[in-house]
Amino acid sequence: MSLTFKILQLATPNIDSYAGYSIASVRGYAKKHGYQHLVQRSRLVDDMHINWTKIALLQNGLAEKDVDYVVLLDADVVLTTTALPLEDFVKMGNETTHILMPGDTPLLGGKRPNAGMIIVKNSPEGRGIIDYWLHAARHEGKHLADTHPRNQLVYWNFVMPRFKPLQFIIPRSFARKYYPVYDYLRQRGGFLWHVTQTNEGVREKYMKRLYEQHSPEMGDFQTTLELLKGATEGLVKLVG
Repeated sequence: MSLTFKILQLATPNIDSYAGYSIASVRGYAKKHGYQHLVQRSRLVDDMHINWTKIALLQNGLAEKDVDYVVLLDADVVLTTTALPLEDFVKMGNETTHILMPGDTPLLGGKRPNAGMIIVKNSPEGRGIIDYWLHAARHEGKHLADTHPRNQLVYWNFVMPRFKPLQFIIPRSFARKYYPVYDYLRQRGGFLWHVTQTNEGVREKYMKRLYEQHSPEMGDFQTTLELLKGATEGLVKLVG
C-alpha cells in the first residue's frame, strides 16, 4: 500500500508576488503525484511572529488522521523536479524516523536541520515533536522565539536534543539555499531551491527565474495566482 501525503504552505496575500511561483511549482508537483496541497492564507497564531503559524499549521494537519505524512514547504522554495516522490525521502530514514528536514548551511556542518522543508510522520511521536515545538516556543525557548531564525533556533536548542533519535537530516544536495554562484557552478538543488534573500524584489526576481527554468514540468503560474486571489483568508485546498 502506497503512502499518502499532505503538503502545506503558509502564504499570506501580501507575499503573492513571489510566493505564487513557489505555490505554482508545488501545485504542479502535487497534481502529478496525487498528493494533497493546501495553502494557509492567514495567521493561526496571534501571540507570536507569523513564522509560528507554520508550526501551528503542521500541528493542525497532523490532527487529521487522513494521511501518513504531513509536509511543510516554505513559500520561498521553488521545486526543481517533479520526478522525485516524497516516498523517496521517507525511505532515507528508518522505522524510528518521525521527522525529516534538510541540512542547513555548511557553516554549521550540515548537522542542524533547516525548517524550509519539514516531513512529519502522522504518528504519536511525530505529533509529539510538533506539539513540543510550539510549547517550547512559548515557554523554555521563549527568549529565542522572536530571534531569526525563529523556528530553527527553538528546534535546535530545545526540540532536537529531546527528539534527536527520531530525526533524519536529508542531504543538502536535495534542498539548497539559492545563490547565483550555485547556478553558475551547476550545483543545483536536487529537489528544490530555497530562496532566502531578505530583499523581496530580489527574491521575486530569483524565484521567477527559477520557476521559468523548470516551468515546463511544474504547472500554470497564472492559474495558481487566480486561485490565490480567490482565497485571502483561511486554508485553501489547491489539490486533493
